[in-house]
Amino acid sequence: MSFSSIERTPREAPAERSLREGRLKLEFRSDPDGRTHVADQHAGYPFHLGRALYLDGDAPGMATVYIQSTAGGLFAGDRQRIDITARTGARAHVTTQAATIVHRTAPDRAGQFVALSAAAGAYLEYMPDATILFPGATLSSTLDVTIDDDATVTIGESYIGHDPDGEDTPFEALESTLRIVDWAGRLLALDRYAVTGVEIAARRIGVTGGHGAHGTFAVIDRGRDAGPLADALRGGLDALGETVYGAASTLANDCGAWARITASDGVALNAAMRALWSAARRALTGHPPGRRRK
Repeated sequence: MSFSSIERTPREAPAERSLREGRLKLEFRSDPDGRTHVADQHAGYPFHLGRALYLDGDAPGMATVYIQSTAGGLFAGDRQRIDITARTGARAHVTTQAATIVHRTAPDRAGQFVALSAAAGAYLEYMPDATILFPGATLSSTLDVTIDDDATVTIGESYIGHDPDGEDTPFEALESTLRIVDWAGRLLALDRYAVTGVEIAARRIGVTGGHGAHGTFAVIDRGRDAGPLADALRGGLDALGETVYGAASTLANDCGAWARITASDGVALNAAMRALWSAARRALTGHPPGRRRK
């Protein structure tokens, strides 16, 4: 198997420190009966964790945990780090209680660093609600995934620009990095992009067209044929209307499949992300996910 020649970037949060740093650590383990539980947690301000829920329609013993925030969003200078680990055989779905708002960030951007780790036999889903970028917001977002050969990680990230004053003032800028490495630390896939609110608002043909919201969905699983996974995601996209435009393909080094989508608004974007999630669950477990109430 060949690996990307891109030099691996150190897997740490931004070096600069701030008085407004938030840290969340969450670890899942499976008990002898196959029931996943929260084995360890640390939630500093502004984070709060709900108790583990076991929902109808999910795999037996699969835990669902909501991440909550008491801060009302991200502000200038905020730095947040989330570390989630799924130990051997653990099955967990992690989501948020609602969308995350990024407020005007001048004079300093906001940053979020998420690290996911899945050991052998683990199944981890990280599906936060959309991030809403207010006028003047600048966000740097990094998502690192470390995965064992016999593990599955599903991720979804989505972004919406919104002006609560109704004047269509765009957000400032968004920088996003998705990095996937194996258990030995070898780089499997790397995706980076940067976009400004002005570029999104321009609705240029061949760039975003009439769509102002976008998202990324990925299923990372080195133990499966990536082709059928990509086909499953395409099937999820085919069921959507003209309010969504997207495409799916295999990831580098056959480590899974992913889709990039644009949507006309937040409602269409959320519907698209759920359709992809449902398609992935069917492909991986044979049945769609149970409903999450928020």
